Amino acid sequence: MISDELLYALPFHKIVELMTDAYSTEFGERKFHKVFEKIMNSNKFQDLINIVRVKQIPPTAKDFAICLFSIPYFMFCKGQTQAIGCLLALGKLHTEINSHFEIMNEYQLQAIAIQIVYEAKPTMR
Repeated sequence: MISDELLYALPFHKIVELMTDAYSTEFGERKFHKVFEKIMNSNKFQDLINIVRVKQIPPTAKDFAICLFSIPYFMFCKGQTQAIGCLLALGKLHTEINSHFEIMNEYQLQAIAIQIVYEAKPTMR
């Protein structure tokens, strides 16, 4: 797990990178790829991305959690899996929309990533 001091010092993409590396190390590449595929193929997250694209309003960490928990696979997962799912979805949103339209700046992306990690901490083991 990333320390709080390091979490606040890192840019968004580094938070995602370190969390995904830690997740792959702890739970294995196979489980990481399963989570990755669920997020990348999720209609719920694609709907969120489309809403952000149309309305040009940044999503919140709560928006990502709501989408995640609407996918049956994630309902009873550990906090690490929930956090990785949301961080991957945030990365997907950034790649598909934000990198072109810049709806969120680096600080906003970092704040959402940190909030995702903190909201998942109580169920991390």
